[in-house]
Amino acid sequence: MTGQLELLQEVASQVSAEGGPPVAQALLALRHYEHRFFVNQAGELLGTVFNRGPEVHMYVREGARGRAITPRKLDMIFSTMLAEYGYVTTRVRSGSDKIAFVTRMGFTPTWSDGLFDYFILTHSRFGGKDQK
Repeated sequence: MTGQLELLQEVASQVSAEGGPPVAQALLALRHYEHRFFVNQAGELLGTVFNRGPEVHMYVREGARGRAITPRKLDMIFSTMLAEYGYVTTRVRSGSDKIAFVTRMGFTPTWSDGLFDYFILTHSRFGGKDQK
């Protein structure tokens, strides 16, 4: 699919801008994640959910926020991960407005190192059952 590399470069740039490694190093690290890309009916690449083991992250292009992926589709991804690993984790920069989204998706805060807040998901939001 055209545009995937460009989207991953956007992800790497955001990671770097938020205090992560330089863009080239962040882009290399993204190779070790499984990616699910989301497109609209016109074929426009809207975002990606990427994971490495039970650790999941999401990136949505600025103009696509709120329409790139439905909570139910996201929950399907999480349910698959719950079935495989028994839990899903993520992290969000401390104080970020993204914390509200993560908690709406059912993640529970576990701890903070002052730079990031860490979260865990132990059950499917729409399935209502523990997946362990």
